[in-house]
Amino acid sequence: MGGPGRLGLLQIAKLATAAAIASSLIRQKRQAREREREREREKEKEKERAKAARCSPTRSTGTCEKPSRLNLFSRVKLFGSKKRKRRRPEPQLKGIVTKLCSRQGFHLQLQADGTIDGTKEEDSSYAVFNLIPVGLRVVAIQSVQTKLYLAMNNEGYLYTSEHFTPECKFKESVFENYYVTYSSMLYRQQQSGRAWYLGLNKEGRVMKGNRVKKTKPAAHFIPKPLKVAMYREPSLHDMTEFSRSGSGTPTKSRSASAMLNGGKIASQST
Repeated sequence: MGGPGRLGLLQIAKLATAAAIASSLIRQKRQAREREREREREKEKEKERAKAARCSPTRSTGTCEKPSRLNLFSRVKLFGSKKRKRRRPEPQLKGIVTKLCSRQGFHLQLQADGTIDGTKEEDSSYAVFNLIPVGLRVVAIQSVQTKLYLAMNNEGYLYTSEHFTPECKFKESVFENYYVTYSSMLYRQQQSGRAWYLGLNKEGRVMKGNRVKKTKPAAHFIPKPLKVAMYREPSLHDMTEFSRSGSGTPTKSRSASAMLNGGKIASQST
């Protein structure tokens, strides 16, 4: 038999070319599908890693959920609250609860009616005071029982005040014999500059501050601390804001300034 003709060869060549093209297209489609599956697998792995990162280590698998808007809002709110400045606590002053024992043999006391004097009763509740530091070696002397402050006016008289004013400030000094003296921070002798002191005489009566000398026993006290306490800083009031009612006394009124000890006429000792 004779071999295929020229036409037959051309047809065979065309069929072979078509088969090769078809095979190439099939291979390309297969590769494209494989790449698509690979991308999908990578996406699934990324989702699983992201889900695992959101989940708490203590939670079991499958309990993690997508964060809701409420959760997101609460997280933002909590994050913002950390940036807010926290209110600083009010400053605390370390003072003492004490008795003030005079060298004359009395305990300084402030009675319920505002009377300031000395007592020899060891257990008197009116002889206990808060000694509150309000400056460098400056104290406020407040009765624990009545909550009234000791004060000295511009004539040297002692009186009691419901409010903490500049007249309630006393300088605390240690004398050479280890007794303590308390002098007015506001008033002193104009000519000599001598301080005015808190003092009790031999009868236990309060003395006029400008008649008390720091070298005399009347001005000498020994604090007997009962305990250490923390106090809020007293609010300082203007002396001119208050009138002579109850236990307070205005420094502007010379006639009223002699009225001491809760409105009683004071029998001052020289």
